[in-house]
Amino acid sequence: MTSIALDAGMAVVNLDRAIGWATTSAGPERAANGRPADDRAFIPDMVDVDFMDAPELQVIADGLIGAEAALTHLLNCRIAWLWKRKAGGGGRTAFGKPQMATGMLAHFARADVVLWLGADACQAERLTNRQLEAAVYHELLKIAFDEEKEKYELQRPDFAGFAAEIERYGAWRDGLVQAQAAFRQGALFG
Repeated sequence: MTSIALDAGMAVVNLDRAIGWATTSAGPERAANGRPADDRAFIPDMVDVDFMDAPELQVIADGLIGAEAALTHLLNCRIAWLWKRKAGGGGRTAFGKPQMATGMLAHFARADVVLWLGADACQAERLTNRQLEAAVYHELLKIAFDEEKEKYELQRPDFAGFAAEIERYGAWRDGLVQAQAAFRQGALFG
């Protein structure tokens, strides 16, 4: 049995153990990171497959796209959501990745973009429902719409940097200045 509820703009997905999803205990105990154990997101336990459809991620994405001004350009974008068994990332946690669907991939995926989240990375980080939503949001922000070309394309993030760089030089580039303002604003709500 699958139940999906949208609460204050956040999609909360509960999936029954019978369909092979990792679950958490519903008791008052806490996970190793201090968060309530029952707040962990349900992530697939992928043993025998490399990819599987992720309708619960589609539900989260649809809720975000319908509610967030920063994502309205995606209202007509066809996105195929998948779970990937191993995210990879070469030492850094990479939760997911979009891929533009062209040619044969577009034909078989019936999508403009194929987007996956790594089940292993999400499980290792013991993501909460809100963090899973944040990972979906992050991946959606990588998709832009080029009005001149009238097509979707991938875009670079607003900033990239290292903690040591910021510790030594502060917000020395425009992207880091934007990030600094966003972190301050986020601290007010989070």
